[in-house]
Amino acid sequence: MTNPPLRPHPTILVVDDSPANLHAMQELLKSDYQVKLANCGVRALEIMRASPPDLVLLDVLMPDIDGYGLCREIKRQEATRDIPVMFLTARADPADEEHGLLLGAVDYITKPISPPVVLARIRVHMRLRTLSQHLHTVIDNHTEEIIYTRAQFSRVVQASLELNAQTDYQAALQVVLNSACSIASCDACMLFVRTPVATLQLAAQTAGLGSVVSDIALFDSATQQPNLLDACARCLHLHSVLLLDQVTQQLGVAAHYQTDSALVVPLPTANGEISGVLYLFNRNGHGSATGLDGRCSPFIEAHAAQSAAALQRLRGEDGTQASR
Repeated sequence: MTNPPLRPHPTILVVDDSPANLHAMQELLKSDYQVKLANCGVRALEIMRASPPDLVLLDVLMPDIDGYGLCREIKRQEATRDIPVMFLTARADPADEEHGLLLGAVDYITKPISPPVVLARIRVHMRLRTLSQHLHTVIDNHTEEIIYTRAQFSRVVQASLELNAQTDYQAALQVVLNSACSIASCDACMLFVRTPVATLQLAAQTAGLGSVVSDIALFDSATQQPNLLDACARCLHLHSVLLLDQVTQQLGVAAHYQTDSALVVPLPTANGEISGVLYLFNRNGHGSATGLDGRCSPFIEAHAAQSAAALQRLRGEDGTQASR
């Protein structure tokens, strides 16, 4: 894994009750970091609640909350517990250092400090924090993808079970549509079937569309070239899923919808032919609707393949509904 670059000008919060120490640390850090200063523990907590820093440099001896108490509070709160804390203190007893580290500090530096050493250690801990945040992001993304994949796989399997249980062609069409909407996270779907006269004919649609759709020609009547202008015909000829952007589709007599995207999916048979096409979208008669997520493509393709097989079984080879 490539190391992520250190974010430019991270923020360091310096907490010390000595104005001289605060000024010295600000001068040391200001060229590379955004520096915030707090002269007591209460003020430090206010700053962290408003905008958590990337690192805290913390003195031990302070009048209100000592450094150990402040470190304990930082590590107690969910919003700040991952912020690295470095102690900069005059307390040089090994027991004090052990106590600070046990509270969750990442480093313990005794005063008087060596500026080059302090800067070097800060750079190390900043780099470690950046790597840690990057790893958390990667893990979160993978976890989300695993959850999404499992949910989609479950939907495809459930659709397969429902289709295999069907004995009625029309009922199977509704299973195909409803399952496709669930897998693609859309609210509307049309199913077109290929006819013997080289057209796509609307076989079923989800409720409420009220569509008036004529047959879609697969070839140009004059040139006999494949019709690649219509999305459904193009999907059939290309044997591939199409994710379309900025779609406008006429529905009904006067209604129309606009959406960010539509998904057109071929229904392949066992012999490699395309028996039909699924057209999926989010309908909205008054503006833009939510677009479709292309991540669903492999799952909707799997559903389309099993749908084609189930519908072919129920229609029978001669195009009539089979009986069981």
